[in-house]
Amino acid sequence: MMKYLHVCLFAFIGGVLRYEMSMLFNPAGTFLVNLIGAFLLGLLTVKLKEMTNNDLRTGITGGLIGSFTTFSTFSMESVELLQTDVLIGVMYISATLLLGIMLAAAGMKFGEVLS
Repeated sequence: MMKYLHVCLFAFIGGVLRYEMSMLFNPAGTFLVNLIGAFLLGLLTVKLKEMTNNDLRTGITGGLIGSFTTFSTFSMESVELLQTDVLIGVMYISATLLLGIMLAAAGMKFGEVLS
């Protein structure tokens, strides 16, 4: 039961943070949020591995970071960009995927260095 409470609480925080970032950095907000989230999830996956409270770890990773990043918005923006300008759309999709994977790996490396 506590796991669900943690996920709900942290998801609320992550959703608010995502909204604020999107408004602050419009139109690049979704791009930045997804890249920051990829790095943080990589980092937190390593740093919280030894955390004894699995419910809290799930709340932070699945709730906070899961609601902070947004695949649905990325998908919709990608379709809209592809309909408007194919080259820009392909660049956006490619940059998000490549940089996201690189930042997730960098976050994991950084978490290992901090340990």
